[in-house]
Amino acid sequence: MSDARSMLQALEAWIVAEEYAGWDPYDALNSPLLKALSLGTRVGGIAWVQLIKRSPWNLRPLLAVPKGRNPKGIGLFLHASALRYSDTHDPLDLERITHFGNWLLENGNRQFGGIGWGYNFPWPGRSFYCPEGTPTVVNTAYVGQAFLLAWRATGEERWLQAAHAAAEFVHKGLPESARTEHGCCAAYTPLDRARIPNANMLGAALLLAVARCVQDPGLHTAGMERMAYSLADQRADGSWFYGEASNQAWIDSFHTGYNLLALDQAARLSGDPDFRRGVERGFRFYLDSFFESDGTVKYYHDRRHPLDPHAFAHALITLKSLEALDERAAILRPRVLERLESLFRMPDGWYSHWITASGRRTEIPYMRWVQAWVFTALVYEIHGQGFFNQGEARA
Repeated sequence: MSDARSMLQALEAWIVAEEYAGWDPYDALNSPLLKALSLGTRVGGIAWVQLIKRSPWNLRPLLAVPKGRNPKGIGLFLHASALRYSDTHDPLDLERITHFGNWLLENGNRQFGGIGWGYNFPWPGRSFYCPEGTPTVVNTAYVGQAFLLAWRATGEERWLQAAHAAAEFVHKGLPESARTEHGCCAAYTPLDRARIPNANMLGAALLLAVARCVQDPGLHTAGMERMAYSLADQRADGSWFYGEASNQAWIDSFHTGYNLLALDQAARLSGDPDFRRGVERGFRFYLDSFFESDGTVKYYHDRRHPLDPHAFAHALITLKSLEALDERAAILRPRVLERLESLFRMPDGWYSHWITASGRRTEIPYMRWVQAWVFTALVYEIHGQGFFNQGEARA
């Protein structure tokens, strides 16, 4: 039987030794050579990013891609530190809250109102090119939720102010990409008009949580409109496509988990019965579609591979957060933990990346995509009661 505490201890020692910095699956354009060869074009950038991402060998040292701190990764480390501090009151976690919080405030983007966070590398999307540091709603939502948890854990008002600033960016810094009779959808970044359910829902949940804490009816209204829009995107079987574009019609496990936790937080904050029914319907689909009996987490609803520790880590969080809704969740959770360890744990305590259908393993220590998520999942497994709900109000 896997032991979350020993897994956490080994992983944390490795992460601390790396100073919370590392590579990312999408950081290829941090290579001066590849950035030049891409000619600053979206298509050229996609080609290099996908080539480096899909390679089973780590070509980054050869291409001079530096290890770096990723704002979303640091946001997850802040979240985990605040979560653990709420339970143990360990002074070391208080120091980490201060360190991570200060770093995020120093490295936020204030160009679009409030504060937003992006990635420490440029990334070419399917429809637009995103320069380094461009804030995204997903990153900002996770960082904002972490600041709410830090405020609740420590009582320091500056963390609530930071969360409020994050909500201001989500509220006013993103274009409206769609509006229907159900509500509205915000873009993924200030530079696009994408309609992505998980992004819209994560942003909506942050707006509702901050609105409750600072008593801001404008944020509440915006959060309700955005969540209602994405609830209308839920399919009859409880699933969501990744995005609304024709080339985004896939259903994967961890983005489904993002949707469920955001919708669950919105249901608890608003009391909206439609939101609650959406969570219940979606969680049934999630349990029916993404798990094998031994705890293996499928990447997609209709196929198993690639096996990805990111999906396993978020599954642990989702199963624990929503376990009161279905008894299968508590049965699956220890099995998922055991499979996470047996499939991906490396001798030094960190976790590898993909395992393909052919059995090929990518043994690259991605900090944000893998280590930060596994670390947060293990802390939550030991110390958490609800992934987002601790930030809703002061104790």
